[in-house]
Amino acid sequence: MNADPPAEPNTFRRSSRFKHAACFLLTFPPFAGALFYNLAMSAGSSFEEGKAFALIFGIFGAVFFFPLLIATGFLIRWIIEKCCGDRIRYRTAVAWFAHVPLTILMFVTSLQPTSTTDYYRRFVSDDVPESLDQFQVWHTSGFGNSRFIVAFEIEPTDFPKLLTRHEFEEADPPDEREPLADRLRKRDPSFPIKPINEPWAHCFIYSKSKITISTR
Repeated sequence: MNADPPAEPNTFRRSSRFKHAACFLLTFPPFAGALFYNLAMSAGSSFEEGKAFALIFGIFGAVFFFPLLIATGFLIRWIIEKCCGDRIRYRTAVAWFAHVPLTILMFVTSLQPTSTTDYYRRFVSDDVPESLDQFQVWHTSGFGNSRFIVAFEIEPTDFPKLLTRHEFEEADPPDEREPLADRLRKRDPSFPIKPINEPWAHCFIYSKSKITISTR
């Protein structure tokens, strides 16, 4: 009985190209989507607010970083095969899918709290006052800096609960310069936090992380 003839080189190359194309289609869209979502949520308080930033920098990031991650995957595969002394199974998938945990982590870290209580615990303190009301949060991130503004109303008796997470020190109230929220409100009428036109009463500072709690 005659043995089957060996596969033609062209058939092998077509099969290899198909595998790489399939891996690209399975890995690039999730990576680009996770990167886009992460940039949008870090650049603004909502997806709508940050999508323009994500569109500009997401295209650059996807085009630049995805090939770098795939090259790293092939390097990881090469190291594994050198250590094993033989070709590993599913070697194409190993090279293309090595970055998937990073993609998942990038998406998970971009998720925002879903309730007022979760937002308060993330940005202010673990001890949520029962009188918490009119809660608003706004944040944006840039190159090397982030800004977070949280506004809410509580009863005066609940004020000590704001200071339970860190050791705050009471400082002199800010000078007469226009507060950040007021400046942002003038620059963008859709800015979600309404400035309060009342004089400053107290200012508490946690200097290590440059966190400030002010009351009016």
